[in-house]
Amino acid sequence: TYETDRRIGLNANYQIVHEGLTYNVGIESSEEASLEGFGLPSDTEELVVPAYVTSDEGNTYMVNAISSFITEESGLRKLTIEGRVEILNQAFIGCTSLEEIHCLSETPEDYIDPTYGFPEDILESCIVYVPKGCVEAYKNSDWSVFANIVEEGSTIQHSVTYELTNLTFTQEEDSITSVVRGDSLTFTLVPTNSRYNLPDSIEVNGADVFTYNDTTGLVTVPSVVANLIIKASAI
Repeated sequence: TYETDRRIGLNANYQIVHEGLTYNVGIESSEEASLEGFGLPSDTEELVVPAYVTSDEGNTYMVNAISSFITEESGLRKLTIEGRVEILNQAFIGCTSLEEIHCLSETPEDYIDPTYGFPEDILESCIVYVPKGCVEAYKNSDWSVFANIVEEGSTIQHSVTYELTNLTFTQEEDSITSVVRGDSLTFTLVPTNSRYNLPDSIEVNGADVFTYNDTTGLVTVPSVVANLIIKASAI
């Protein structure tokens, strides 16, 4: 987890810099800071943005915006935003792997750049977790660009659809049509009769990573993070 430090130095240009992340201080208020840093390591998977940052001199600044933050390709999967902040200017446009966002503020900031704040292709799959009782508030704010806004601690179920031609499948359990987010899915493809053979390859729409053994028919999705459509045809 990459967590921005809450006790970091303030330089003469009113910028707090820590491990490549820059907080510009006092642009709108001498008590506020805007996170505008670049240089987050591309292999960082988790990021926590604090509600406040404190300089070594003891000055505390509220983080009120995230602007021009990550524009390059990023492997970020989990983002936690502790305070109420604006999301501006392609802040997370390069975060195409983002799976979950945890917003800790009970009151959503009502400005997220809906076109450029986040990549469009994650708006359906990324889950936004918010405090208990705050779902409607977030759905009525600019966070509504996300399709899935749920209370923190909720269990997310993803559907599994099978589009098979001359194939069936076996599983240790009954036919799985939904999987809890983060769980794995494993099943074995079997031709419907001896005239058919297993396909050389299959499609698993909704999974970035999966394995398929064309000798045994074993299919494994190690971590389900979106609705899945399994497509396969016997040969």
